[in-house]
Amino acid sequence: MGPDRAKQFMKKNSDQIPAGENAQGVIIAEAKGGAWRRGWAEAAGEGQDSDEHADSEKARGEARQAGGGGDAAAWPAATIFWCVITDKQLHVFEGAVNTQNLGAGKASYPLERIKSMDYDKKLLISKLTVNFQDGSAIELDVSKQKVQPFIDATQKV
Repeated sequence: MGPDRAKQFMKKNSDQIPAGENAQGVIIAEAKGGAWRRGWAEAAGEGQDSDEHADSEKARGEARQAGGGGDAAAWPAATIFWCVITDKQLHVFEGAVNTQNLGAGKASYPLERIKSMDYDKKLLISKLTVNFQDGSAIELDVSKQKVQPFIDATQKV
Protein backbone atom coordinates (compact mmCIF):
# COMPACT_ATOMS: atom_id res chain seq x y z
CA MET A 1 0.00 0.00 0.00
CA GLY A 2 2.97 2.29 -0.29
CA PRO A 3 5.42 3.84 2.13
CA ASP A 4 4.64 4.49 5.78
CA ARG A 5 3.89 8.23 5.68
CA ALA A 6 3.89 8.57 9.47
CA LYS A 7 7.40 7.13 9.68
CA GLN A 8 8.59 9.37 6.82
CA PHE A 9 7.15 12.51 8.38
CA MET A 10 8.22 11.83 11.95
CA LYS A 11 11.78 10.91 10.94
CA LYS A 12 12.41 14.32 9.39
CA ASN A 13 9.81 16.65 10.90
CA SER A 14 8.85 15.38 14.37
CA ASP A 15 9.76 18.76 15.86
CA GLN A 16 6.74 20.25 14.03
CA ILE A 17 4.30 18.36 16.27
CA PRO A 18 3.64 20.05 19.65
CA ALA A 19 4.91 18.28 22.74
CA GLY A 20 2.30 16.09 24.35
CA GLU A 21 0.56 15.20 21.09
CA ASN A 22 0.78 11.73 19.55
CA ALA A 23 0.52 11.26 15.80
CA GLN A 24 -2.39 8.99 14.85
CA GLY A 25 -1.87 9.11 11.09
CA VAL A 26 -0.11 10.97 8.29
CA ILE A 27 -1.03 11.35 4.63
CA ILE A 28 0.15 13.36 1.68
CA ALA A 29 -2.74 15.05 -0.11
CA GLU A 30 -3.23 17.45 -2.98
CA ALA A 31 -5.79 20.18 -3.54
CA LYS A 32 -8.91 18.98 -5.37
CA GLY A 33 -8.00 18.13 -8.96
CA GLY A 34 -4.30 18.74 -8.36
CA ALA A 35 -3.20 15.17 -8.98
CA TRP A 36 -5.00 15.00 -12.32
CA ARG A 37 -3.70 18.40 -13.47
CA ARG A 38 -0.15 17.44 -12.51
CA GLY A 39 -0.50 14.19 -14.46
CA TRP A 40 -1.77 16.00 -17.55
CA ALA A 41 1.02 18.57 -17.26
CA GLU A 42 3.60 15.77 -17.17
CA ALA A 43 2.00 14.05 -20.16
CA ALA A 44 2.08 17.32 -22.08
CA GLY A 45 5.81 17.60 -21.46
CA GLU A 46 5.71 20.40 -18.91
CA GLY A 47 7.49 18.24 -16.35
CA GLN A 48 6.54 17.55 -12.78
CA ASP A 49 8.48 20.50 -11.41
CA SER A 50 7.17 22.97 -13.97
CA ASP A 51 7.20 26.50 -12.59
CA GLU A 52 4.08 27.30 -14.62
CA HIS A 53 2.19 24.38 -13.09
CA ALA A 54 3.33 25.23 -9.56
CA ASP A 55 2.36 28.87 -10.04
CA SER A 56 -1.11 27.98 -11.31
CA GLU A 57 -1.69 25.61 -8.38
CA LYS A 58 -0.53 28.24 -5.89
CA ALA A 59 -2.80 30.86 -7.50
CA ARG A 60 -5.74 28.46 -7.38
CA GLY A 61 -5.14 27.83 -3.67
CA GLU A 62 -4.89 31.54 -2.93
CA ALA A 63 -8.13 32.20 -4.84
CA ARG A 64 -9.86 29.49 -2.81
CA GLN A 65 -8.68 31.10 0.41
CA ALA A 66 -9.78 34.57 -0.66
CA GLY A 67 -13.23 33.40 -1.74
CA GLY A 68 -14.07 31.15 1.19
CA GLY A 69 -14.58 31.76 4.85
CA GLY A 70 -14.36 29.78 8.01
CA ASP A 71 -11.76 27.24 8.95
CA ALA A 72 -11.28 26.06 5.35
CA ALA A 73 -9.90 29.50 4.44
CA ALA A 74 -6.97 28.97 6.82
CA TRP A 75 -5.85 25.86 4.91
CA PRO A 76 -2.42 26.53 3.35
CA ALA A 77 -2.39 27.58 -0.31
CA ALA A 78 -0.15 24.92 -1.81
CA THR A 79 -0.06 22.09 -4.31
CA ILE A 80 0.84 19.33 -1.85
CA PHE A 81 0.06 18.95 1.85
CA TRP A 82 1.37 16.81 4.67
CA CYS A 83 -1.68 16.16 6.85
CA VAL A 84 -0.89 14.91 10.34
CA ILE A 85 -3.65 13.98 12.73
CA THR A 86 -2.76 13.69 16.39
CA ASP A 87 -4.84 12.81 19.40
CA LYS A 88 -5.64 16.54 19.76
CA GLN A 89 -5.39 18.32 16.40
CA LEU A 90 -5.18 18.10 12.64
CA HIS A 91 -1.97 19.75 11.47
CA VAL A 92 -1.58 20.68 7.80
CA PHE A 93 1.82 21.57 6.39
CA GLU A 94 2.65 22.86 2.93
CA GLY A 95 4.67 20.22 1.10
CA ALA A 96 6.77 19.93 -2.04
CA VAL A 97 6.50 17.49 -4.94
CA ASN A 98 8.88 14.50 -4.63
CA THR A 99 10.44 15.62 -1.34
CA GLN A 100 9.79 15.23 2.34
CA ASN A 101 10.43 18.94 2.90
CA LEU A 102 7.86 21.24 4.44
CA GLY A 103 6.99 24.64 3.04
CA ALA A 104 6.21 27.82 4.96
CA GLY A 105 2.44 27.41 5.05
CA LYS A 106 0.79 25.55 7.90
CA ALA A 107 -2.46 25.37 9.83
CA SER A 108 -3.67 23.51 12.91
CA TYR A 109 -7.23 22.59 13.80
CA PRO A 110 -8.32 21.21 17.18
CA LEU A 111 -10.33 18.04 16.59
CA GLU A 112 -13.40 19.72 18.11
CA ARG A 113 -13.48 22.07 15.08
CA ILE A 114 -13.73 19.15 12.65
CA LYS A 115 -17.29 17.97 12.09
CA SER A 116 -16.46 14.96 9.91
CA MET A 117 -14.21 13.52 7.26
CA ASP A 118 -15.76 11.86 4.23
CA TYR A 119 -13.65 9.45 2.23
CA ASP A 120 -14.65 8.41 -1.28
CA LYS A 121 -12.26 5.64 -2.29
CA LYS A 122 -11.49 5.40 -6.00
CA LEU A 123 -9.15 3.22 -8.02
CA LEU A 124 -6.35 5.78 -8.47
CA ILE A 125 -7.17 9.11 -6.85
CA SER A 126 -9.55 9.07 -3.88
CA LYS A 127 -11.33 12.08 -2.38
CA LEU A 128 -11.09 13.14 1.25
CA THR A 129 -13.39 15.95 2.36
CA VAL A 130 -12.68 17.65 5.66
CA ASN A 131 -15.90 19.23 6.97
CA PHE A 132 -15.52 21.84 9.69
CA GLN A 133 -18.02 22.73 12.44
CA ASP A 134 -18.47 26.22 10.94
CA GLY A 135 -19.89 24.72 7.72
CA SER A 136 -16.78 25.23 5.59
CA ALA A 137 -15.04 22.27 3.92
CA ILE A 138 -11.94 21.40 1.96
CA GLU A 139 -11.77 18.60 -0.62
CA LEU A 140 -8.47 16.82 -1.21
CA ASP A 141 -7.09 14.30 -3.66
CA VAL A 142 -5.41 11.35 -1.96
CA SER A 143 -3.48 8.63 -3.74
CA LYS A 144 -3.28 5.10 -2.34
CA GLN A 145 -2.55 5.63 1.36
CA LYS A 146 -3.91 4.63 4.75
CA VAL A 147 -6.63 7.24 5.32
CA GLN A 148 -8.75 5.40 7.87
CA PRO A 149 -6.67 6.59 10.90
CA PHE A 150 -7.75 10.16 10.06
CA ILE A 151 -11.39 9.28 10.01
CA ASP A 152 -11.13 7.15 13.14
CA ALA A 153 -9.27 9.87 15.11
CA THR A 154 -11.94 12.50 14.42
CA GLN A 155 -14.70 10.15 15.57
CA LYS A 156 -13.10 9.82 19.01
CA VAL A 157 -13.92 13.43 19.92
